[in-house]
Amino acid sequence: GVLLSQLVKPIPNRSELKGTEEQLDVLIEGLAINTQDASFIQLSEQGTWDYKGNKTECSILVMCESLGGKFIDIREKIVSKNNRLRSLTFSSDRKRMTSVILTEDNRLRVHTKGAAEIVIELCKDVISETGEVLPLKDEMV
Repeated sequence: GVLLSQLVKPIPNRSELKGTEEQLDVLIEGLAINTQDASFIQLSEQGTWDYKGNKTECSILVMCESLGGKFIDIREKIVSKNNRLRSLTFSSDRKRMTSVILTEDNRLRVHTKGAAEIVIELCKDVISETGEVLPLKDEMV
C-alpha cells in the first residue's frame, strides 16, 4: 500500500501472480476502471508516488501500475470508445462500486470492488488459475 506517498509494503510483480495473462489483464482493467476519475497518481522524480484524490483509490492505482497497467491509457481507451456503459459509484449503503463496460469483442464485463463480505455474496462462480469457470463453494471463501 501507500502511506504518506511512499510504497510501504511490496506489491507483487505481474510474474508473481497466478492466473492466465487474460485474467491478469482483466484484473488490471478493473483496478483502472473501478476508481473514480478524480483519483490520480504519478511517480515523482524522487521515486515516491504523488497522489490526488481518495487515498484508497490511489493505492489501487499504484497496484495497477505496479502490475504493468497504465491506468490513464486504460481509462482513456474505454471512455473514448464510450465503452463504460454504467458506473455505480461507491456508497456506504451498497458498500461497493460497480462499472459495466463493453469489451472489444462486444461482451459485457462487470467490475465490482467493495467490502469482501458483500461482494462475495453476489458471486456464484470463480475462475480458476487455468481459466476454468467453477461453482463457488463455501470452502473456497
